[in-house]
Amino acid sequence: MATPATLVSQVLANFRKRMIKSYGFLFSSFENEQDARTAGQSVYVSSGPGVPTANIGTNVRGIYFREDAPTVDAYIYGTVDGATWFAIDIGPIALASLALPRGNAIRGSATGVGEALDLSTLGQFPLGDGADLAAAQLPASGLLAMPTANTFAGRTLTAPAAGITVADGDGVAGDPTLALADDLAALEALDATAGLLAKTAADTYARRTIVVGSASLTVANGDGQAGNPSLDTAQDIQITASPEFASLLLTGDLVVQGSSILAQLETIELEANWISQNLGYATAVAVTGGRVINYLPTATADATTGAGVVTPGVLGVSDATITTDGAATFALHDIVMISGSDNDGENDGLFEVLSHAANLLTLRGQLTPTVEGFSSGQLVANAGDLGMAITKITVAADRCGTDGRFEAAAGSATGLAYSDYLLASDIGTGVQAYDAMLAALSALVSAAGNVLHFTGADTPALLDLGGGAAYSVMYRSGAGTVGIGVIQAHAASTSTTPSADDTASGTANVTSSKIRSQQSLGVLPAAGTNYIAQYGAGAAIDDAVGPFTRMVPPRTAQVVLGVGGAATVVYTIDGTDPNGDAIQDIITTGGAGAGTYQGDLAFTTITRFRSDFNPLGTTDFQTGDGFGLATVCTNIDAVGVDGVLEAPSTADPGTGTVVPTSVPNGARVFVVDYRVQPIIADAGHVHAPGNHTHDVTPDAHTIA
Repeated sequence: MATPATLVSQVLANFRKRMIKSYGFLFSSFENEQDARTAGQSVYVSSGPGVPTANIGTNVRGIYFREDAPTVDAYIYGTVDGATWFAIDIGPIALASLALPRGNAIRGSATGVGEALDLSTLGQFPLGDGADLAAAQLPASGLLAMPTANTFAGRTLTAPAAGITVADGDGVAGDPTLALADDLAALEALDATAGLLAKTAADTYARRTIVVGSASLTVANGDGQAGNPSLDTAQDIQITASPEFASLLLTGDLVVQGSSILAQLETIELEANWISQNLGYATAVAVTGGRVINYLPTATADATTGAGVVTPGVLGVSDATITTDGAATFALHDIVMISGSDNDGENDGLFEVLSHAANLLTLRGQLTPTVEGFSSGQLVANAGDLGMAITKITVAADRCGTDGRFEAAAGSATGLAYSDYLLASDIGTGVQAYDAMLAALSALVSAAGNVLHFTGADTPALLDLGGGAAYSVMYRSGAGTVGIGVIQAHAASTSTTPSADDTASGTANVTSSKIRSQQSLGVLPAAGTNYIAQYGAGAAIDDAVGPFTRMVPPRTAQVVLGVGGAATVVYTIDGTDPNGDAIQDIITTGGAGAGTYQGDLAFTTITRFRSDFNPLGTTDFQTGDGFGLATVCTNIDAVGVDGVLEAPSTADPGTGTVVPTSVPNGARVFVVDYRVQPIIADAGHVHAPGNHTHDVTPDAHTIA
């Protein structure tokens, strides 16, 4: 059975004659019903959309259009089987004909009446109902674009500043054409060979490949095809590595940052006129600097075996340690040398021993400051270190002291005693200037029995007294009394007992009985008077200038180490005893840190005060609890305090020092009992009977 669509197409093929229009659509009506007849179909006519009321024929199929008044709805009826009909309401139509000039079109108005629309104006076409001609204005030329709804604009393809050219960009003369130019054209022109690109000139490129210039470098992916090019060296040369070079020439400055430089060389030769040290040091406090030489290793040595034996120190917390093969090999203050450590000697250097308990060697530097300025103070832990040698050594050091004088010292333990180099200005003050007579004296070769005498002005000679001759000599018998005596030379004898003829010969020591004496010192002030102003923290103390206050009677010394002081500090005091002989006292804090510490010797004069390293706290150098007798003696028997006899706490007769049990406090009165035993060396001589007497007094004698 034919569908309505098929039926419509069949009927439209027979439309002819009169044309009508409605809402812009064209329809054709049958002139009579016979035009649509087809066997087996009937057409009925009706005045409304209901079932047809008039059969216009049999064997009719198709559609029938009924015309009524212009304002009356029209319907199209159709059937495909003569029994089933369908109706299409096409609304009111106008039957009047419409004259259309050339270039016009028909459009339906809002009231359903057909009207003409002029389309002959260039560049316009209707939109919507055709009333808005401006919205439909087309561009004069160019490619058509609609930037917004119902709005048109002409466009032209435009080339960039470089790389692409455009021909006929507006499409007027032909299709727009794009072409590569400049750098893009040069790149496009390259062939397919792999490689890196290099711009060799304007708009010119070439392929390049990275190649190495020596066997010390290797390159991978030099053309960049398989990946990024990479370079490598025969050895690691990054800043954390330790590369090796057969030789190295630097044409610019060399700046080395670190704690030490290890030069494994036989000699170092410099073409420099000067070597400057301490550059960058700008603090107004004198420091030392110099050089040190390991001139004599000792037999005291130890070693390490295996890895993991080094523990670095932590500044202010702990000192560096080494687990050694041996136990207790080294002692406090030893100067040791580490050699043969891994990584080209990363731990080699000179160190100071703090302790060696069992197999644990502790070195100064991080918690306990070093004593000597040349010592290293830190180690590097290295799991790959397979062993190192540790040797106690004897060093010679010269340095610039804090007084600007060059000085030298030698030893195998810290606390080296430095002595100034001799300067021309010292001749005649600190040392004897050249003297012809002294030179002549030094040229003499003496022998047993010789006596020095002068044969002329500044002309010394030796006189041999071994021949038994008698010689006249000048002697002093008392204050302002000078006499002439005779010395008879005899063979040497050890006897001090006169012979039968009342003659004693040889060299004799005349020893008298001990002389007991008592010295009243009165009220002594309490300890704490400054020998010199307080020393600040920040550097080791080495003061040979002073001036140090001289105490009468002499007093011992005490040191007061301030808050924050190092645990163990060794202070050394140099000076003289009552006879002018040099004495030295050492005061140590013994690991206790800040506090007050007493000395043992009373000084007639003090010539130098020093510490073994930076005490870290302030240091007060003051009078102590003890005092001196201003004389040396043989025995110190007792101390009287406010009239009561008591044994001294400590005593040193050789320097005349007493440290009482009851210390001075500014109110106690002190008296000391002591004894002196004079020993008089008497040269060989002959005593004529009744011709002399020995008047023996303490510390002196007179021969009359």
